[in-house]
Amino acid sequence: MAAYNRVQKVASAIQMRLSELLLHEVKDPRLTWVTITSVVLSRDLSNARVYYVLTGDAKGAVADVEKALIKATPFLKKRVGEEMSLRVVPSLRFIYDDTFDKASRIDQLLKDVD
Repeated sequence: MAAYNRVQKVASAIQMRLSELLLHEVKDPRLTWVTITSVVLSRDLSNARVYYVLTGDAKGAVADVEKALIKATPFLKKRVGEEMSLRVVPSLRFIYDDTFDKASRIDQLLKDVD
């Protein structure tokens, strides 16, 4: 159970740090509207799946944002590694979180039925 808590704490810390980096340090305008929704770490902390959504003007630009995130990954990994005391800095894999899109679609379908 203690290992699970550590994984969750590290995942939460990575999520907060990535959010700060995207907000304050990454200069790519394609990443302006990215919000990190969650980070899921492997048990050995070597791999992180970073889920994100797009807000505001970027809703339709998933492909462009994905390219920008791939380009920014080495910088983000380096900065996370500099600030967190981990033996191994996890590799970052960014995944578009379509949960909100699906929920909106279901909501719209329910409204159409009424």
